[in-house]
Amino acid sequence: MTRTSAPPSYLKQRSGTWYASMEIPSALRAILGKRRFVASLCTRDRKKAELLKARHLVEWQHLIDRARLGADANTPLIQRMTAIYQQELDAAKAYTPRDDEPDPVAHVKDEFAYVLADNYPPEVADEVHGVATGSYVIIRDHIERLIESRTSNTRTQAAKRSIVQAFLDMTGIRYLHQWNRQSVRGYLQCLVDSGRSGSTASVHQAHLSAFYKDISRLHDYRVASPFDDVAPIAPKSTIETQAFTVREMQGFWAATANSDPQLHELITLAAYTGCRYSELTLLKKPNLRQDHFVVTGAKTKAGNRTIPLHPEIIDLIHQLANRSTDEYVIPDLLLLKNGKRGVSQQIRFGTLKSSLGYQKRVHSFHSIRATVATLMEQAGANPVTMHRLLGHGLSGETFGTYSGGASMKQLRETVALIDYSLTPSL
Repeated sequence: MTRTSAPPSYLKQRSGTWYASMEIPSALRAILGKRRFVASLCTRDRKKAELLKARHLVEWQHLIDRARLGADANTPLIQRMTAIYQQELDAAKAYTPRDDEPDPVAHVKDEFAYVLADNYPPEVADEVHGVATGSYVIIRDHIERLIESRTSNTRTQAAKRSIVQAFLDMTGIRYLHQWNRQSVRGYLQCLVDSGRSGSTASVHQAHLSAFYKDISRLHDYRVASPFDDVAPIAPKSTIETQAFTVREMQGFWAATANSDPQLHELITLAAYTGCRYSELTLLKKPNLRQDHFVVTGAKTKAGNRTIPLHPEIIDLIHQLANRSTDEYVIPDLLLLKNGKRGVSQQIRFGTLKSSLGYQKRVHSFHSIRATVATLMEQAGANPVTMHRLLGHGLSGETFGTYSGGASMKQLRETVALIDYSLTPSL
């Protein structure tokens, strides 16, 4: 009896949400511009996913069939016709017509439209004409340029790039004029329906809006904003990050002292600086001084700041820097292409936290930062200096605009208030 493999299900699950997925034949990938089709089904229910995938599969198979026949408005066709149009247009612009001759540029434009209409289906002709003449703006051609022009922070760039690409993949939008309010609202609602929080949807909306404004300004594209009234229907989150108590911090140190020295060191550095995880893992040697270090590359102006070294970590951080064989202060952490560093250690902290009974989203590595803020406040720290140390912006012209910031003496005095030998009512 001949064994046959089971037919593909065309379904994949990511973080609990089902996605429809279809591989594109290798010979057609250059034509269609991707390796596979993927679309979120916005559901965690397998039975619903089986029903929802059908329309995507039919559409994708149609695209594949058309690509095989060469009838699709694929990239090679657009490139070829664009080259012909530009060559004829350049020649027309260089030609000086007689008084009785028609405008050569207008003639080329009209003739190009006629040729396309006579040789291709209407939807193909319209698309090729739009791209060749520049009236259709291909969004993906501008992603890298616009994102890199906005920020040099590799992590922020990766986040923005991922969000824009996810939006285009889910909606199937290719050109700027296709970007509308319905597509934005549908994308954001899909995020919430698949289990993401309303706050996450707001972050996606902000990044998409900023990118849309940039690409619209670049091409002088002026239509009603597609971001009006697009907020998804989502339950309001009541979960807030909570600080660890001193006793709980001592528990983390006890649990990692022998079993995970590297994580133990990261927890210690966070506990005496109030830094974000990424600020520690991406700290470079040129930014480390004998008694302080400088945080650079932050998303905000306030995030770029000077942090004095607490006596409890001054030896530790210099030992780590001396041991490091690359440009970073903390050694032996894997750097990913998206700019994140030390992801496996962060995952280990999450595993440890869960094993100790802490809830997701209530407590995280970021909770250590809340612990530092609480310790300083309970010790009577100057609130303005606390803002400076933690990298939070200050409103008002006095502190936010005119002030040059806290002195090093003020910063050292505030950092010295971090004391885990005390037993405050955390």
